[in-house]
This record gives sequence, structure tokens and C-alpha cells, in this order.
Amino acid sequence: GLSTGEALISGPAAAMPAIVKVHEFYTKYGVALGGKDVNWTEDWSKPPRPVDLTPYLVSEVEEEQRGETRDVGAAIEKFLR
Repeated sequence: GLSTGEALISGPAAAMPAIVKVHEFYTKYGVALGGKDVNWTEDWSKPPRPVDLTPYLVSEVEEEQRGETRDVGAAIEKFLR
């Protein structure tokens, strides 16, 4: 099972399923699951709450201004170094 502060990541977001530690979840999202399983039926039946993702987005213009470049051909091996 998962401990408090852990999550299972799988699907298109991950090359392979992995258990990860989640830090500062409550601070960022204002929700404390406390290690409980999520009741997906209940939660997905509620209307979505508005979330402003703007602070988390970085535009290509901002990346260029900071001198950052994207390596679209980057492999997982390079990422894990």
C-alpha cells in the first residue's frame, strides 16, 4: 500500500508506473487527503472547481528570455543523470 505523502503515477504521464513522494500538497492545493484512498465516483460527480494554472505556466518567450532551450529529442536516460 501507499503511505501518507505517496502517490502512484501511471498512464500517459509516466513511461512506467512509479510511486512518488508528494511534498507540500496541502500548502499548494489546500486539500489534505491524509493518506486516504480517493473516492473517484464521488469526486468526479462534483462540478469542477475553477483553478488558475497561470502561475505554473512558462511561455516559450519567457524560456527564450532566460536563455533556456528545449531538447525535444531528450531521452529518459539523459533526464535521469
